[in-house]
Amino acid sequence: MAPPVSPFAAFLDLSDIFKHFNSDLTSTDTHVSESGFKVFEITNSIDGYSSKEIHLGKPHLLTRHLSFVRESAFWLAPRTGDSELSLDRLGVLTIFERSDGVHVGILPSSGTVDLCTSNLKTSGGGSLVLRTENDSPDTQTLGQRVFVTSGIEFEPVVQALFDVARQVAFREDGDGDDDGDDGDNNENLQIDNKVLQKMESLNIKLGPTWKTEWYDGLMYCTWNGLGPVLSHDLIINALADLDASGVNISGIIIDDGWQHTNQYRQLYDLRADEFRFPSGLKGLVKDIRSKFPYIVDIGVWSTLVGYWEGVVPGSELDESYKTVDARMKNGKTYRLVAAEDTAKFYDDYFSSLAEAGITCVKIDYQAVIDDIQDHHIRGALYPAYQKALFDSSLKYFDGKVIYCMAMVPNIMLRSLQKRTVGSKPRPTPVLRNSNDFFPTILASHFWHIYCNLYNTTYTGNLYSIPDFDMFQSKLQAGGEEPLATRVTGLHAAARCISGGPIYFTDSPKKHELDLINAFSSPSRFNQRVVLRPSGIAKPVFPYLPFDADEGKTLHWGYNYSDLYERSRDGKATSIYSILLAAFNLCYDEVTQGLNWTTLLAVVNSGIQKVATKADYLVIRSYKTGKIWLPKDKTAEVSLLSGEWDMITAAPLIPVPAKPAYGKLRKDDDWIDISRDDSPAIAFFGLLDNICGVAGIHSYEITAKTSDGEGDLGINLWLKALGVIGLYATFPVEHASVSIGGEPLDKSRITLGKLLEFDIRYEAVEQAGSRGDELVLIEITLS
Repeated sequence: MAPPVSPFAAFLDLSDIFKHFNSDLTSTDTHVSESGFKVFEITNSIDGYSSKEIHLGKPHLLTRHLSFVRESAFWLAPRTGDSELSLDRLGVLTIFERSDGVHVGILPSSGTVDLCTSNLKTSGGGSLVLRTENDSPDTQTLGQRVFVTSGIEFEPVVQALFDVARQVAFREDGDGDDDGDDGDNNENLQIDNKVLQKMESLNIKLGPTWKTEWYDGLMYCTWNGLGPVLSHDLIINALADLDASGVNISGIIIDDGWQHTNQYRQLYDLRADEFRFPSGLKGLVKDIRSKFPYIVDIGVWSTLVGYWEGVVPGSELDESYKTVDARMKNGKTYRLVAAEDTAKFYDDYFSSLAEAGITCVKIDYQAVIDDIQDHHIRGALYPAYQKALFDSSLKYFDGKVIYCMAMVPNIMLRSLQKRTVGSKPRPTPVLRNSNDFFPTILASHFWHIYCNLYNTTYTGNLYSIPDFDMFQSKLQAGGEEPLATRVTGLHAAARCISGGPIYFTDSPKKHELDLINAFSSPSRFNQRVVLRPSGIAKPVFPYLPFDADEGKTLHWGYNYSDLYERSRDGKATSIYSILLAAFNLCYDEVTQGLNWTTLLAVVNSGIQKVATKADYLVIRSYKTGKIWLPKDKTAEVSLLSGEWDMITAAPLIPVPAKPAYGKLRKDDDWIDISRDDSPAIAFFGLLDNICGVAGIHSYEITAKTSDGEGDLGINLWLKALGVIGLYATFPVEHASVSIGGEPLDKSRITLGKLLEFDIRYEAVEQAGSRGDELVLIEITLS
C-alpha cells in the first residue's frame, strides 16, 4: 500500500524545477518516499570505464541554496549562496529555496552495484551538471542517476531524497530490503549468537528500558593529547592522570602511532611497534584493565588499507596476501592488499586485535580508494574493502566501528545505509562528520562548528551517528585569550547537541574539570557517560551562511530528547523535549530577537514527530538559568564572540489535582497550563549537564493521600547522577526524595520556581539490580 501523501510535499514537475530542463533525459521514473513525497529518478546511460557529464538545467526561481561539496577527497563541507548557483567543488547534494517558498532537493546517486559515482557541478549561468564515473567494464544503462523532489519544508525534502535513494540502491541488489548484502552473504558473515543478541539490543532504547551503547560513554582519544608517537608508558601515564583528576572515562581510542611502520608510512605487519610496546597490545590492554577497571572499551586506530601508504613491499604482509600496486592521483604508487584477499586480511587483522582485548576500531582514510587513478583497480577495491570491514567488524567487535575520512558518496550511500543484517538490526556505526579539530589554529574553530552542524543535513539521513571529532577541554593554542578559553565550551556544546559520541583529547595535567563535568556525568557505576539526545542535530536556519568577520546572526542547532511515561500495565508512551543550541560564530557580540512560536514550529517540522505546541512548553537557558513561560512569546539572546548557550524547551505534563497542590499560582511568574486549569510539571533533567534533559529516561506520576491531604508522587528513571531540575505550575511547600529506599538529606533539596534535587554524590548501587543502568529516584511533593 502506498504511503499517504505528505502535507509537506509540493509535487512540482521537472519542467517547473529546472529552467530549460534537458530534453535528452527521457529516462525518468517516479517513486513515493515513506513520508509520501513524489521523488523523480533521472537516469542516463554511461559506457564502461569512462566519465560523462550531462546538463540538467538551471534551477528555476532560486533565491538561496545550501549545497555540500567534496572539499577534499575525504571530507564534505557546506556551501551557501543566493540568486545564482555556483559550486567551487564537486557537489553531493543541493537544496534550494524558490521565490514561491518551495524547497527543491537534488541528490546524485552513488554506491550502487553498477560501480558508478555521480556528483554535481555548475556551468556558466548557474546550470547544474551531473558528472559520473563508471568504474565497471560494462555499459551501465542507468549509471548516471540523480533524485529530485520538492516540498514546502526543508528537512522533509532532504529525508525523502535519502529514503528513495536507499530503496533504489538495495532494490537493485536483488535483496528486496536494505540489508546491504549480496545473496548468501549472511552465511559468510558467520555471526554468532552473541553478536545477534547485541544487534537485537539496539531496539531496547525504543521502549521503556535503556542500556548504554559504547558511544554513550565518555571516551579519551590519544591523537592531539599525546601526539603521533605512542608508547605503553605514555598511554598508562595519561590514563593515570585522568584517574587522579577524578575523570573515570568509559573508553579509550588509541589513535595513530602504535603500529609497526616504516618511514614511508607503510605497514610491516599486524603487530604493535615492539620497541614502544614491548608487551604488545595484549600487555597494554591487560595493564589498562588492571589499573583502571572502570574502562569498558579499548579501541585502536588504523587506516582502511593498513597504514597511510599501504603495506611495505617485501614485508610479512606483502608475502601473506595477494597485493596490487595502485597508481595514485598524487603521483605515488601504493602497494595494497588486492580485492581477492581483503576478506582474509581483515579477518586476520581484527581477530588478532580481538585476541589482544581490543573491543572497537576507528578505521581512517577510507576514501583512499577514490584517489586511485585506474578505473578497474578502483572498481574492484571499493566494494571488497567495504565488505571486508563490514563483515569483520560485526564478527569481532559487534559492529563497534568509527568510519573516518569516509565522507564520499560510495561509502555514505552504500555502507552507511545498511540498516539490517538479514532480519536483525545492524549496530549503528559512527561516522566522522567533518575535517579535523585543529587545536593550534584558533581561526579554524568557528568553521569547524559550522561545518559539523550543517553537514548533518546530509549525514543525519544515513544509518550512522555523527562524530564531530575529538576536542580539548583546555585549548593549547591562544593562551588565556578570552576567545581561546570560550571556544572550548563552544566545542563541548556542539558535541553535546550532536546526538553522537564525545571524545576528548587533553594533554596530561591540562584539563578544565568544570567543563568535563558539564559535558559528561557519572553513572551509577561511577563511569562517566554522555547524555545524548534522541536524534541527530540539524541547523535551524539551513541557508544561513558562515561569516565570522561580518556576521550579525547566531547559528542555531536543534535536537530532541524522548521522555517515556511508564504505566502500571507496563506500556510506555513518549513525548519529547526540544534542545536548541545557540552559537556565536562571529568575531563580534551578537544580540538576536526570537519568536518562540515561529522558532519551535521550524524545529518541529524537522523532527517530524507529534509536536508539543509552544503554548505548552517551559523554556530554560543552561547558561543563565532564565526561564521563559508559555505566555512569553518572544526573547532576546546576546552572546559574545565564541559564546554559546543551550536552550531546553520542556513539555508541561498535567498531573492529578489534589487538595494540597491543586491551586495554580496566579501571579505574573506562574501560569495556567491548559483550558481546564489543571496543574502541571516539566522536567529539565540534570541541570549541571549541558544536555541535562536527556538524562531522564522515563517517569511515572501517582497521586498519594494521607490524612486527607493530597501528595504528588513522581518516579524518575535517570541515566546518570546530577542536580535534578523540576518545574511546577503550583506552589510546593514540602518535598522529599528517596533513592533505593534511602532518603535524600533535606539540605540537598531546594524549593522555588525551579525545584532542585542534588544527587551528584549519592552511592546508588542499591537503586535497582546490577543489570539495570538506570537510577530510580522517588519524589513526593506536597
